[in-house]
Amino acid sequence: MLIGPNSKPITESDDGTIIAIVSQATVYTKSFSLRKGEYFAVSYKAASSGNIKLQIELEQSYRKPTTEGSADATWAIGEGATAIETALADTTQHHKTMSPIPVAFGRLKITGLPDASGNAATTTLTAFLSKQEQA
Repeated sequence: MLIGPNSKPITESDDGTIIAIVSQATVYTKSFSLRKGEYFAVSYKAASSGNIKLQIELEQSYRKPTTEGSADATWAIGEGATAIETALADTTQHHKTMSPIPVAFGRLKITGLPDASGNAATTTLTAFLSKQEQA
């Protein structure tokens, strides 16, 4: 029997729900549990007073990062996985299926991409993880 889906905000390392991606910065969200999940989706929407150009990827690991919000050697994008977004450039609401590999934790890696006009310093992203669990 399946329970859910349940949706929770994906947050910055300080638990903020509005994730700032300044220019070409790389931001790692706070890790979240993938345990007991059968089906997964991510919902996200960017906002900016200027140009948006973001890459969004799912990083995964068998343990929580040493420091939330920082690069960690035990975290990686699953072999053969595709990016959630390769060049997000709009403020439309998006809902995408995710197929994580079977490890305990995930987080988003969000990168501001270079562009002729650049990624605006005011660019933010809000995101939610939806998970349907096996009872």
